[in-house]
Amino acid sequence: MSDAAITAQGTEPAHDHHEHEHIHLPEPSLWPFLAAISAGMVPTGILLVVNHQAIGGAFLGMGFVFVVITALGWCTSVIREKPTLDSAWANRTLSSAWKLFLLSEAAIFGSFFGHYFYTLYSWKAGAPWPPVGTPEISLIIPAIGTGLLVTSSVTCEIAHKFLLIGRRAACKNMMILTMFLGIVFLILQGYEWGELGGQQFLPSTSIVGTLFYLITGFHGFHVLTGMLFLFLVYVRLEFGSFDRSRHFSMNAASWYWHFVDVIWILVFLTLYVGLQRGAH
Repeated sequence: MSDAAITAQGTEPAHDHHEHEHIHLPEPSLWPFLAAISAGMVPTGILLVVNHQAIGGAFLGMGFVFVVITALGWCTSVIREKPTLDSAWANRTLSSAWKLFLLSEAAIFGSFFGHYFYTLYSWKAGAPWPPVGTPEISLIIPAIGTGLLVTSSVTCEIAHKFLLIGRRAACKNMMILTMFLGIVFLILQGYEWGELGGQQFLPSTSIVGTLFYLITGFHGFHVLTGMLFLFLVYVRLEFGSFDRSRHFSMNAASWYWHFVDVIWILVFLTLYVGLQRGAH
């Protein structure tokens, strides 16, 4: 019997049903719009601060607050919606979307590294590198930070493994340890920035200062974002939202954290070790 005949009898064709059974149209949401606005406030605030505008600090602070609020709200809406979807299909689509997101983040960092290496290899012959005004940056603090982040990747992965075998309490303990290591890393980075600022090494000092603070600051923001993801996972663990087969948020948070750690290793080798080798 033809598809037209089947349709005429009021029965949907089998292939059409198979084709459309996993199409999901979410309810209209303001979260993407609000996320774009709040994310745009952060670089705008940075530009205002750099140009010594009085409103810059307040605008930047509001941008960070709105980013956090928007992220929490959007994540909450996704969490509420997901149980209504087919679990296997939802995991596949969310995994693909998250991988594309990480790829876009890698492209941003890639542009920063590309700018750094372009500057390095196009530097005038005979001119000192790093430029005059660049202090000798110690490797001790960033090396400790590297060890902390690598260790946190291990603890994050152990937490995931504990969840897979049903050891929820051990999983939560490892999550707390992972977040603690991230906090210590940020404290060390803040201390390092303070020390370098005391030596008058600022974003305006030279192109190296601009790239150094841009790359390390952008990475620090990603560490903070990763800790927010981990905290959301921890809260959901407390409420018993995950089991061995349904825990995409745990996967996504761990992938993001591992990504942040890999990027830092590249930052350490490029900015810190590279500047040490090029110092005169």
